[in-house]
Amino acid sequence: MRGTLAILMLLIALDLQAENRLAPPPEAGLWRSESRLITDNEGSLRRMRSVQPGLTFSHVDYRILHETARRVAQPKIELVCLTPSQAAELGSHHSLHNILQRKLPECDLSLQKVGRSIVQVRGDCQDPERFNGKMEGLVEFVSTHEIHASFLGRAPSPGQPESNSPSGLIIQQHEVHRWASPDCGQYEPHDRMTF
Repeated sequence: MRGTLAILMLLIALDLQAENRLAPPPEAGLWRSESRLITDNEGSLRRMRSVQPGLTFSHVDYRILHETARRVAQPKIELVCLTPSQAAELGSHHSLHNILQRKLPECDLSLQKVGRSIVQVRGDCQDPERFNGKMEGLVEFVSTHEIHASFLGRAPSPGQPESNSPSGLIIQQHEVHRWASPDCGQYEPHDRMTF
């Protein structure tokens, strides 16, 4: 009986772990990371659709914003080496939260898995020097060789209390990470993942 209980507890633990993993898991090796940052005063949002109160955007909205960013913003390109353990860690909900929190230390982030391969990110950011407002985003594991991430932040204009006011600062960050090679060559993996 004790053995059956132990096996049952192990199966439950493995099931809970699988529930918090994103699929498909990324492959280890050299990745090419391309990011585009747009700081805009509502222009691209107005072109996409009329501005509505709140900050909830759909997966389709993020794709439209991403395509706009590809046309108007110069990319910042970085090559990143992922070890097999880092690649496995990247697919974990908890690890992804830690990675994003390191990238955005001024934000109090919450992540919610909304599909097998998509995580919705929300944050309240408090950094008067860089960005002070609300942000929302999506991270999508497209395949074992491609990951997309899009973030949209909205800060109020000076003197306006609400971050969803029709005027204010809009920041968009769009990232595409593509697997390039199983061999990292001259690129060494970082101790802490910066993906």
